[in-house]
Amino acid sequence: MGNTNGNEPESKMKRVSLKELANSALQWTLCILLCLITLVFFGTLMIMDTGLGQKLVLDWLALTQTEAWGDSGVFILLFSGPIFALVFVGSVYLYLYPRSSGRVRKRKEARPSLGAHPVIVSGPLGVVTSAELFWIIGMLLFAAWMLIIYLVKTFPSLAEQYPEASTAELWQKRVKKIGLRLGWIGEICLGLLFLPVSRGSILLRLIDIPFEHAAKYHVWLGHFTMTLFTLHGICFIGPWYFEGRLDKIFHWDPHRIAILPGVIALAGGLLMWSTSFQYTRTRAFELFYYTHHLYIVFVVGMVLHVGDFVVGVAFAGIFLFAFDRFLRFCQSRKEVGVLSATLLPCGTYEVVLPKTADLAYNELSFVFLNVPSINRLQWHPFSVSSSPEDSPHHMRLLIKPLGTWTRKLGEAVSKAAISRCPLKLNAGVEGPYGHESSYFLEYEALLLVAGGVGVSPFVAVIRDLLHRYKRNEPGLPHDVTLVWAVKTHKELRILDSLQPILTYPDYALHLKLNVKAYVTKESLEDLEIGEDEVTLTHLETMYDSTAEQRTISHLVGSGNILWISAAIAASIFGYILFTGLVGVFYLFPKDHNSHSVVPWWIRGLIVLAGMVVGVCVFGGSVICIWYLFGCTSKKKARRERDESGSSEALLNGSHEEFESCNNFRVQKLIQRSNTVYGVRPDLQDIFDSCAKRFSGSNIGVLVCGPEGMQSSVAEQCRAFNTVLHHRHQTGFSYHSVSFDL
Repeated sequence: MGNTNGNEPESKMKRVSLKELANSALQWTLCILLCLITLVFFGTLMIMDTGLGQKLVLDWLALTQTEAWGDSGVFILLFSGPIFALVFVGSVYLYLYPRSSGRVRKRKEARPSLGAHPVIVSGPLGVVTSAELFWIIGMLLFAAWMLIIYLVKTFPSLAEQYPEASTAELWQKRVKKIGLRLGWIGEICLGLLFLPVSRGSILLRLIDIPFEHAAKYHVWLGHFTMTLFTLHGICFIGPWYFEGRLDKIFHWDPHRIAILPGVIALAGGLLMWSTSFQYTRTRAFELFYYTHHLYIVFVVGMVLHVGDFVVGVAFAGIFLFAFDRFLRFCQSRKEVGVLSATLLPCGTYEVVLPKTADLAYNELSFVFLNVPSINRLQWHPFSVSSSPEDSPHHMRLLIKPLGTWTRKLGEAVSKAAISRCPLKLNAGVEGPYGHESSYFLEYEALLLVAGGVGVSPFVAVIRDLLHRYKRNEPGLPHDVTLVWAVKTHKELRILDSLQPILTYPDYALHLKLNVKAYVTKESLEDLEIGEDEVTLTHLETMYDSTAEQRTISHLVGSGNILWISAAIAASIFGYILFTGLVGVFYLFPKDHNSHSVVPWWIRGLIVLAGMVVGVCVFGGSVICIWYLFGCTSKKKARRERDESGSSEALLNGSHEEFESCNNFRVQKLIQRSNTVYGVRPDLQDIFDSCAKRFSGSNIGVLVCGPEGMQSSVAEQCRAFNTVLHHRHQTGFSYHSVSFDL
């Protein structure tokens, strides 16, 4: 009996170790499978024009071609199948191993990772890290390989095919071949182009790239794709001009490439491209925003141009974007009440939105906000300034009136503040979106650099750290330095609501919080005595007690992975069913997949129609069920909250916070002693000081501010990671949390 009892702990440990081993093996298996699928996708594209590749494609056609789906189904399965496989395998991985639930692994080496080491800090591409540079070079080499391998194969045979052609005529045909291949490469890039702008994309969540970072990759791919398509058009229009056949741009051959739709698509794309450069985006955002909807004209024109089977290479990207756009539409249809709005002396205002407890977000999340009473079409991104631990039912946004839209919203807040009445305002919300993991926890020390209202995400980060210390979590960053540059001293009031002592009274025993503020447009002599010591009672807060019932919808792309995967699967099934029925009862009886009776452009429209039916009808049905399940759980949670009487306490939370702030004025983070007037931050001195204090460590550097500030911070990170690294052997890992469209 004694031996048996003694063996119980040992057997239990064996069971645990076997379970951990099996869990680790499954995780590695999924990772390897994801890598293999990615290699298959790019490898298929790279060998297509080789002898082996063409043999494999012919074998694939013979194996998979059916009466129902014909050539288009074969090409979609070949080129888009791997992307969909990545989505579903990635869904399994995220469900079994969610990034948000585990602890972030500590970085022990004093060198940043490739993704956090900037190598290019200024120029047309902005800040580029080592990992991003490798991807850029890889994409350029991939495009060059696709072009060269095709031309090497086709150029020598042109002289044999056209023995009587002159040298000029041969070169015109060669230029057309170049244009044909550039169009094909453009199709591949077009499919990749839509992946970064699918805000809740499972692929982005899998590699933990939030939408604000992915938007940069969309911009890069967009410029490259439009360059390819522009050259594609020139390579055909030029020879037609010299041949005296420029009227070909108006041709619409039903059973070959339809040229006119291609010209229309290119014209729409060029107009969209011309308004998407940085100058237009920053100075005429509305022009950029509205012309960018020409992507619909571009995609439809492209499908009519090439028909059904060539579009298969871009199908997955367009399909996933259409699903994400439909899901965002479903979420934004629900009106969200504005619970309260707090007007700060500098004109910045804080908006509090109600949410359900099961709507998860992290410290660096952001949402898109629309106020129909201001403009029904405009959506603007804002960082969340609250920690998920602050309240399970509220989310806070800090908004600075910079443009027409934000000024109009500020006027509504100001009017309600002066009259001391609730802000009766309905909003549409998309999100929250952001990182899957709290990556800043992997560093022992943090350097946060902010400009103006860019301090908003760092308020959330500091609040989250305080909550984690209060829960006594191990391995947290123990030193946080906040460098904050503002134009006027009134903007310093933004940090008044951040009172660490209210969240965790003993925080100073565990966390060293250093705040250094820089007022760049004013000198100390310009201020009246005591002007920078305005009390917190000047803050005005308004509440709408009815807004608690109008919460943010849970139908968000970054939400429940099982429901999203089920909706995508239903959408794909709907597409397969629709196109299969059309193929069986309409296409195959007419031309038996010969493409000689039914026009190519009609086949292309069938592909688009199947996409719409699949996403809206079949995927929409799953989304409706998801919504109903969410509403049921929401009502249950609301009943429990009402019974506990916590709703009123949550509603009055801000009032209590501000009243408590008056009792702890000594704890204000911004004081005369840590505020510098009339100068900008000396980043080199700040970085050198951090390097001395944390010699041999890796410091996480987060920046949120204008483009110039991001470039300056990236330049210091690069310098201290390379030429100045020998001084203190300290690494600086660069992370931008700015949102730049």
